Amino acid sequence: MFSGHFKALSKDIIYYGIGNMLYSIVQFITMPIVVKSFSKSQVANWNILLPTGILLAAIVTFGMDSAVVRFVKDAKTEKEKKEIFSTGLLFEVALTAIAIFFMWFFANQFQAGLKLSSNNNAWYMLILWLPSVIIAQYFQNWFKYNFQRSIFLKSIFAQSAIYMCSIVLMRFSNSLTLFNVIVAMLLSQLVVVIIGFFYCKKLIVFSISKPLLIKLIWYGLPFMVFAFGYNFIASIDRFMLKGRVSNDDFAVYTQAFRISAIISMVVSSFNFAFGPFLLSLLGKQEASNTLSRLQTYYLMAMSFIGLCFFAACKVIIVLFTNVDYINGYKFILMFVTGYIFYGLYSFAQAGIIHSRKSYLNLYILIISLMVVFFIDLFLAPTYKGYGTAIGFMVTNIIMVVLASLFSAKYISIAYNYLIDALLLLILFCGGFLLLFFGISSNIYTDAAIKISIVILIALPLLFFLLTKTERLYIKKILYKFFK
Repeated sequence: MFSGHFKALSKDIIYYGIGNMLYSIVQFITMPIVVKSFSKSQVANWNILLPTGILLAAIVTFGMDSAVVRFVKDAKTEKEKKEIFSTGLLFEVALTAIAIFFMWFFANQFQAGLKLSSNNNAWYMLILWLPSVIIAQYFQNWFKYNFQRSIFLKSIFAQSAIYMCSIVLMRFSNSLTLFNVIVAMLLSQLVVVIIGFFYCKKLIVFSISKPLLIKLIWYGLPFMVFAFGYNFIASIDRFMLKGRVSNDDFAVYTQAFRISAIISMVVSSFNFAFGPFLLSLLGKQEASNTLSRLQTYYLMAMSFIGLCFFAACKVIIVLFTNVDYINGYKFILMFVTGYIFYGLYSFAQAGIIHSRKSYLNLYILIISLMVVFFIDLFLAPTYKGYGTAIGFMVTNIIMVVLASLFSAKYISIAYNYLIDALLLLILFCGGFLLLFFGISSNIYTDAAIKISIVILIALPLLFFLLTKTERLYIKKILYKFFK
């Protein structure tokens, strides 16, 4: 099991996970250029517009990208495949047009609600960005779930190159404004749309099957609600804090959240690759044992990555922003722990996906939304960013617990709870020590010493937690590599 399924998942991670991560990497590489060109007020506006755009995109997508690929898996003819693809695409285009109408004609109300200045040009550019990101995501999901790896990678490389080149050109021409950064985002998505239409043009038929559309809507609705709900959980802190803290403090907090998204980037890339792998595994006899062990591998990897991130946290913040944002390290422990738990949701929902009872995600979401809302409502006024960060972490934990309880009815997985709990304990306690106790007053020396400690202690411990067969397999790989 270890070698066979590990190789299969590794292949998907390389093609889909790392490919998907490339665009995020480019955004992080260019983040220092953008942040150092903006005032803290502009950074605050940037960090409220982005989650707003993501929330709107989650609504308009309406779960069609998930519904279409699920129904295509059962399609028996090329005609059925085209019908499913086109019905989903045309439905999304129609919803996008409606969303643009409301965003344009009620622009002042939207901007007032977000505490932006009226007639903010960046808002109007965000309106143009919305359809491009929705259609681009539709095509990329299609390529991913139909295992068109080379086309998927082409789209990601083109997307990343366009964004990178745009930001660099704007920097050298001294035209790096919030409006122009969103222009760069728009251009990077449009290139994916063009590639998508080029490779999928034979699948497009200008007709909609009403019975099929109803099925797609009912299947996709829970995914839409869940996508919106989770993005809301990850964004509600911004809406709760905006106006409660100064723009400077808001900028520090939101940039800490965005920097901790380095871990989110790793987790999302894993989730991105794990989706097709999970679908191929469900229904097989070995699914239970495979998922159990893979969850432990995931926690081993993320515990080590998380500890290294905590060790170098202050240096990372300075490199991606500047010293004015260094106090954001205080929130990182909660953000990273929350993101790592979100990765566990991929395993926890296996039974829900296998049963096709996607509506169970809605129960999880409703409870989670209530939890994060009330935690933020009661803690944000007094504890500000600490309160909202705790809300994010606790909510992710609750989501995983609830999904595991619901899934257990449909797939019985004997998770190794003792080892998994130990790994999470090491992550949290180790992270607290690394973040809040300094070894050197120089942040670079401090980071180097702490990373050395993590490598010397954590790696041998993680290796010890593997089974004998797994240790022998890794030794064999290392022997071949260094031979």
